[in-house]
Amino acid sequence: MNRAERRRLQREEKKIQGSTKVTVIEAPYSNPKQQQLEKLAQELKTPIEKLGQLKKAAWDEGFEEGQNWSNAINTLAIAFALNDLYGFGWMRFQRTIRKANEYMTACNDRRMTVMGLAQEATEKWGMHFDKETEDLIKSIGL
Repeated sequence: MNRAERRRLQREEKKIQGSTKVTVIEAPYSNPKQQQLEKLAQELKTPIEKLGQLKKAAWDEGFEEGQNWSNAINTLAIAFALNDLYGFGWMRFQRTIRKANEYMTACNDRRMTVMGLAQEATEKWGMHFDKETEDLIKSIGL
């Protein structure tokens, strides 16, 4: 193919490309409001995912803070009760708390359950819980 033929082909291709217009045809059932909503949903998808991650992080942090607060209050209350009732000193109290922490760590690590501890306390010592506490232990079931 010589130079003249190549140029002629190029001109014909340009004519074909120039005369061909691309038109966008909307679907017959498209709804502009629906399209806006879908576009907005796409734009919000990433922030919503981030919001979910932030929510989980806040929940975890709040749970840990609540757990620490509960532990602090219970520790103080038990310390005073053991001292008032049985004359426990600081060293005996520390040993008691360490042992209690071992049980709670085992429950948190799923090596034993709170339900199992409650059943064992009932079997060993005849310790019974009020209905509300028993229902709470059953519902959480750790």
